[in-house]
Amino acid sequence: MSAASAKKTYDLFVSYSQSDRPLVSKFAEDLRARKVSLWYDRWEMRPGDTLRERISDGIAQARTFMVLLTPASLASDWVNYELNVGMLREIEGAKLRVVPVLAGGVDVKEIPVDLRTKYCLDISSRDGYAAALEQLVDLIHPERRERQELLRALRAGEGQFRYVPVLREYALTGHDQTIQIAALRGLAKKDGADVTLAVIERMLNQWGVQALDAAYKILVRRGREGILGLAATYFDDSRYYHQKLDLFAEMEPALAGVRDEYWAAPFNWHLPKVAEALFDASDADIRMGSLISAHHHFGEGLGIPMPTQARLGLAESYAEVRIPGLLAVLERSARRSR
Repeated sequence: MSAASAKKTYDLFVSYSQSDRPLVSKFAEDLRARKVSLWYDRWEMRPGDTLRERISDGIAQARTFMVLLTPASLASDWVNYELNVGMLREIEGAKLRVVPVLAGGVDVKEIPVDLRTKYCLDISSRDGYAAALEQLVDLIHPERRERQELLRALRAGEGQFRYVPVLREYALTGHDQTIQIAALRGLAKKDGADVTLAVIERMLNQWGVQALDAAYKILVRRGREGILGLAATYFDDSRYYHQKLDLFAEMEPALAGVRDEYWAAPFNWHLPKVAEALFDASDADIRMGSLISAHHHFGEGLGIPMPTQARLGLAESYAEVRIPGLLAVLERSARRSR
């Protein structure tokens, strides 16, 4: 085995006839775009390489052997040689899987007898090409299929993911925003204050803008509970000051005036005035939530006038009835920030 090939392994070895290069080149590019590493002669062969040695090395270093079966390849001595090597390694238990791929109108009856026992992919049609591409990638990277199945189940809220605590765990943990967003979408299909609370928890985790945006949008659609949650987290994340104030201003005209007056940058200079307007909002969810947020999210450090104990106590009692557990979640978030 050559020193060069010993340093590299491949997901897939591509065996084909040079007459089919246009088709193979496209297929190879599509596979590479899906994170499949290929031994494809156009990418691996160098001037002066010994063909038989490099091909044998490539097959030995691959986990899957794909042979494109067309009229041209069935008549090719090189393809026949490569196929013999691949089949022998598979039979000898070398952990190599041989995958036949039909094209160019070739029928299963025309291919070598030992390949007829195998399930063949067929890329003769556009639909067949797309399906074969995904099947081959799933074969090579089964974790990709498992991930797709996980994402689908999370989004649908099915199976074990029909339970809010399980979805909550996936929405809050790890650093994979795609999984977190899928879990949030699953939560959005559920009813109950515990769902709103789980989404609020994700909103309080300031990592991952895409997941934060998903949580924000879900709270907007959660009705009154969502408004209370957005208000109760208002001073937690400055990136959402404007968005939340815009939303509140649509609900209450008096806040629209405040928003327009203090919109100019730097917005933080005007935050105390905005806070006062929120504290006096006629909408109970906006008013109570913002009072709670000022207390839990270091409003004093932002120059925000702190609510009296009487007002805060009233707001906390209101919130705990509407979203049980909200105060505990806010307190945990505040402790992490200290």
